[in-house]
Amino acid sequence: MDAQKGKKKGESGNEYFLVEGVVYEIDPLEETEGKASEVQLVVYQEKEIYVAFYTAKTGAYNFYLPVGHDYLIWYGGSSYVNKKVEIEGTKFPTSEKPQKVQMDIALFRPIEGYEFPMLDEPFVKVVYHTDDELIGPDMKYTDERVDLLGKQVKKIQKEVEKKKKQEKS
Repeated sequence: MDAQKGKKKGESGNEYFLVEGVVYEIDPLEETEGKASEVQLVVYQEKEIYVAFYTAKTGAYNFYLPVGHDYLIWYGGSSYVNKKVEIEGTKFPTSEKPQKVQMDIALFRPIEGYEFPMLDEPFVKVVYHTDDELIGPDMKYTDERVDLLGKQVKKIQKEVEKKKKQEKS
C-alpha cells in the first residue's frame, strides 16, 4: 500500500483519466451517417507514439491515459481524412475516481480532388475547466473548427452538384 496515496501498488485510479466514445462514418456529399468499423487510433504522448489500436466493429473505444502528460490522438488512419484531438493532460488534477472524456468523432473518406487543410490542426482541444472542475472540449475552439470544416464541405457539395449538372447537359 502506498501510504501517501492510500492505494495498493499497481491499482489504477486518480492518476489516470478515461477516454471513451464512438467513431462514426459520415458521407458529407450524401449526408449519411453510421457507426464506423475498426478505425485506427494513434495516441501520441508528448509527440512520441504511446499506443495505436483499432476501435471495435461498432466503432466504440475506451482507454485510460496517465494524468500529467499532453496527448494528441489521431483518428482515422489511411482509410479516412484524419481528425486530431489534443488533450492538455498536464493541467488535469488527480481525483478520487478517474475523470472521463467522452469523445464521439465523425470521420469521412477522402474526396478525390479536395483537401481539408483545417484538419491539419487539432479539431478538438480537451482542457480542464477550472470553473466547473470538469475535463472537456474547449467549445470556442471546437466551434471555430466545425465552422471551417462546414464551409469547406458546403463548397465541395456545390462544386460536385455543379459538375453533375454539367455532365447531364
